[in-house]
Amino acid sequence: MTHAPIILLSTPTGDTPTDITPEELTAVPTIACDCLVKEIETRGTETPWGWRLGQSENIDHHAPVDRMAREISSANLALLRVAAHGIATPDTRVLITHTDCDSILSAGIITGRLQPLPHYGEPPRPRATRERRGLPSRRTRDHHETAIE
Repeated sequence: MTHAPIILLSTPTGDTPTDITPEELTAVPTIACDCLVKEIETRGTETPWGWRLGQSENIDHHAPVDRMAREISSANLALLRVAAHGIATPDTRVLITHTDCDSILSAGIITGRLQPLPHYGEPPRPRATRERRGLPSRRTRDHHETAIE
C-alpha cells in the first residue's frame, strides 16, 4: 500500500515553524496535523476535526476557538476524520511541524500507517507504581556515599 507522505516542516535555520500559512496549505492537497494554520478559523470552513480550506484540511486542537478550548488531542480529531472520510490519498501530503506524540499519532492515523484504534484517542492511564504492583520500591535500596577528600 502506498501512503501519503508525511513532511516535517522546518525553517531555513532548522527551527520548528510556529504555524503554517494558508498559502502553504492550499498549494497542493494537504492535511496539516497538530499544527496551527494562520487565520484558519476565519478563512476556513469548520469541520468536526478542524478546518477545511479549499482542497486541504487542518486537523488540530490549537485553534483559538471555543470548541478547541477543552481537553482534546489532534489524535482524537484524526480518528474522527478517518471515520468520516477514510485515510489520506497517496497524492495528499501530510504536514507536521514537530514530533511529539500527538503529531506522530495524528499523522500516522491520517496516512494509514497506524490503524485508527480508539485507544489512540484515550487519555493516558496512570502508571502503576512498583508498590501498587507488590514490588519493593527502588528508593528503598541501600545507597552508599563515599566522601571525597
